[in-house]
Amino acid sequence: MKGEINIEANYEVIRFVEHGGRCWPTMDCVKGQLLLQRLRGEPVIEKAMLFSWLKELGVQLEQYQRCRNNKGYRYLNPYSVLVTAEDKLLMLDLEAESNAFVMKNLQKRAVRSHFVKPIVRMKQNAQVSMDLYGYGKTVQFIMANTEIKPALTRKEIYQIGKMIDKCIGENAQRQYDDFSQVRRDIPVIKERSGQQVRKYAVMGIITLSLIGYGTFMTIQANVFRQQRDKLILQMKEKTINGEEKNNVLYNEPQEEKVR
Repeated sequence: MKGEINIEANYEVIRFVEHGGRCWPTMDCVKGQLLLQRLRGEPVIEKAMLFSWLKELGVQLEQYQRCRNNKGYRYLNPYSVLVTAEDKLLMLDLEAESNAFVMKNLQKRAVRSHFVKPIVRMKQNAQVSMDLYGYGKTVQFIMANTEIKPALTRKEIYQIGKMIDKCIGENAQRQYDDFSQVRRDIPVIKERSGQQVRKYAVMGIITLSLIGYGTFMTIQANVFRQQRDKLILQMKEKTINGEEKNNVLYNEPQEEKVR
């Protein structure tokens, strides 16, 4: 139907080439789904993929700034990110005529007010500050619209929440200065050594023998669920209200596609 985003189409995107410490952009035409539509149609994603997405976006924004002499991408949001068939993220080329729909959607007040940083809150490097803000808001949108499998731990939820706050928070003293700092704070999945596994197994056996398996699992599940739901709710409350999200983000984007 005219005026709707196709579930899968060809988009003009930016790729980056690294060689000898230098970086330059190349343009490509890739088939995939906009991040907005991917999360709407497939909200369940693996934890490893989530962490990979967070890293990919941060790396590409940093590469963009290096290629453009610290000029920022400026308008990162769920409309400007493509999910490829291989589940990789790429940023749309906003200078391509076929991607003009991204800027058109940013004219909507609710979208612009959510994903574009207010000028009064800019740090000294406005270009980098805008990209950090767009990154934080996009990560926030991902977290509010997905179900992660396996579920994030309390530590991982805290790490991501803290990272978002350093991207979009109003306290300039606690904000990031660049994306190298962001990358350091992205959670990683660590493989436990055999010794650690045995240690936790012994501790678990002792605990279960003291309070009983059923009671232990019930207590742990309830405590984790309450803390997880509280943190997720906080993230959702910071994003666009449900009605605005559905009406403004999901409906009637004006788009031209590359065939």
